Amino acid sequence: MNSITKNTLFDKTVNILESNIPKWLYAEDFSQNETKILIAELLKHFDSNFIIQNRDEVRDAINKYFSHTHDDLIVIFRENQEIIIREKASPDKKRFNRLVMTLIEYMTTDEKNQFIEEENTAVLKFDKSKVSSLETHLNLEDKNHFKKVLHESTKRLLHLNVEDQIIYLNNALYVKKGVSTGYEKRLNSFPREEFSKIKDKYFNKDMLPLIKSKLLYVLSDSLNFTKIDNQTFSKIYLEIFHNLVYKIVQPILKDEEELVIKYFTNFLLRDYYDAMMVVCATELSKKVTQRDINAEKFLNYYNGEIVSINNRRYIKPIIMSEDGNEYKIFNILSIITRYHTILFKVKNQDKNVKNAKQALENIEKKKVLLDNRQHEYVQSLTKFESIANQTLTSIARRKEHRLKINKKLLSNEELSIIEKKEALENTSVKLNQSIHRYIGNHNKLKKILVTEEKKSLIMKKELAPLNSDYFEIIKALSKTMAKKLELVVSSKN
Repeated sequence: MNSITKNTLFDKTVNILESNIPKWLYAEDFSQNETKILIAELLKHFDSNFIIQNRDEVRDAINKYFSHTHDDLIVIFRENQEIIIREKASPDKKRFNRLVMTLIEYMTTDEKNQFIEEENTAVLKFDKSKVSSLETHLNLEDKNHFKKVLHESTKRLLHLNVEDQIIYLNNALYVKKGVSTGYEKRLNSFPREEFSKIKDKYFNKDMLPLIKSKLLYVLSDSLNFTKIDNQTFSKIYLEIFHNLVYKIVQPILKDEEELVIKYFTNFLLRDYYDAMMVVCATELSKKVTQRDINAEKFLNYYNGEIVSINNRRYIKPIIMSEDGNEYKIFNILSIITRYHTILFKVKNQDKNVKNAKQALENIEKKKVLLDNRQHEYVQSLTKFESIANQTLTSIARRKEHRLKINKKLLSNEELSIIEKKEALENTSVKLNQSIHRYIGNHNKLKKILVTEEKKSLIMKKELAPLNSDYFEIIKALSKTMAKKLELVVSSKN
């Protein structure tokens, strides 16, 4: 027989299987009954000897038919026209495939379990209720195992390839077909509100302080402006940003799929990207103010000059204001230097104010303690005075008969009363003296605080006019730092 006839045998075998064999029959369940149906149908069109001689065509057709199960099969032909199918897969793989096929059958036979297209997107979605229905149908104890089965079932059902994306997000399943671009466009394919839910659930606060602290460390290491050059920065900064945010996110979302973690990382990075670039520009301005040679070189790079590299001409980026005007490097240096110089003084003065306030608070606390002790002694003295007065009156009467009273003639009780009264009076006097001293010191410290606060206010007024100019420059610089050399295209006359 010629090749066309062989192809006909192949095609006919596939058609017979598609028409007579249950769609979701598993390969190893292909029994004698299915064999009889297949052979009987083939004999209607082909001679038995021809079928035996060209059984490889039948074998290939059977493999093609069961390719949707992703099985690696062995097809055996026996002399009694029986066909035996065996899988090469491991027991675990077989069980996994059966679960996948079970789920695909359930997804296609129940109209309620159909994918829906997300409004205004090219994304297919299995909502929470449908995913829950599928999970109940399989009844697997391991949630992660269910996710794997669901992914594989969806992949086979929709004939997805490497350019397609599946993510299990907030208990729903999303599918985007034909995405071959970077994370940014892939991320745009999925509803942002779903990533916002993750942020609200696990990160219900502003993450910028944490991200900034991590970034400041990176800026002292791999993105250190005292060492790095502009072209290296523009090549590596984005990957470093992504890794930084990923390391914050991954431990918290460790139970989520890796793809979800990566997409959520990119989602956060997009939200905090501008702020992170501002941190970079601010650190560069500090290093320039400290007269670091490499940092100054880094800033001076943005001058719009044309350079030649490998016989090609490129133009360096320039720092532009929001209204489209170019910032001259000289003006930038002048403003950021003045700003950081005055800011340094302001910070030191703020420390002086803080120290003065702390000293004032400390003396006020001590005065309160002294007032309390004085009050206690006054109360004790008042209570003791009636007893002491009786003793003193008795002594006074006896003194009328003697010019001098010898302490040896006084009773122990009388001596004790006199000594206690004198001690209370002396302590009260000393406490009053201490209180007056603290009042004097308090007044001095209050004057010092007022003076320091006035100095701080004067410095902040001096800094205020520079704030707007400085932050406009930092904003413009942060946008420029991400730019690369631009190829100069020569115009031909």
